[in-house]
Amino acid sequence: MPIRILSWNIYYGNVNGLTPVQRLNQIAVIAEQNNVDLVFLQEHPGSGSQFVDANGLLTGANIPNGYQYSVFPEMAGNIANRVSASNRAYAVLSRNTCALGAPAYFQQNSFIQQVGSALRCPVTYQVVHNLTTYNFFNWHNEVGNMATFGMNAFTHLPLPQNTILVGDLNLTSAQINGYAFFNHWDDVVVTTPIQGVDHIMSRLACHPVMGGLLNFVSDANHYPIAADVN
Repeated sequence: MPIRILSWNIYYGNVNGLTPVQRLNQIAVIAEQNNVDLVFLQEHPGSGSQFVDANGLLTGANIPNGYQYSVFPEMAGNIANRVSASNRAYAVLSRNTCALGAPAYFQQNSFIQQVGSALRCPVTYQVVHNLTTYNFFNWHNEVGNMATFGMNAFTHLPLPQNTILVGDLNLTSAQINGYAFFNHWDDVVVTTPIQGVDHIMSRLACHPVMGGLLNFVSDANHYPIAADVN
């Protein structure tokens, strides 16, 4: 039985007349109505934002019954000389049918440039669903040349079995296809009306789903994307 995943760069501020919590509540309803097992969000407002409470959760979040809501900073607080100084977070909505492991930064030292600037690295979550263990990498990659540096670093690292990479990679499908590393990976990405930079990728089979329900954006044309993976 496949695991159903949704990924979205939710954007950390007000945009298109909606606050972050309104966008969160919108995607949570869609997830519940369509049996989504895991929702991975990038650019969730981080600690200290006007939008979050003392636990870093969005004030006014309306999480459906049967789901858990957790957040994790995009970078560890003890890292200096960051490429991006933003104080944002990752968020996950997980159904109770998924056993979600504790998040961890993936090989942060591999995402530091020679000049010493630290890039965002992926954050890993081990998930058990229907007796199958998956290793999810939720990633808000940097932009421009930094995105290329980050992806180059990622493709040189050993990955566990059943790896699924989700997030805002800030690279298009054409750019991703330039990496021989991904020759045997499925890639779910929006290609029309834009060349999207948000992906769900795996060596496992990824089948895009719910496309007609996800025809909306947050900031800068970030469409939600969803897939069944098995």
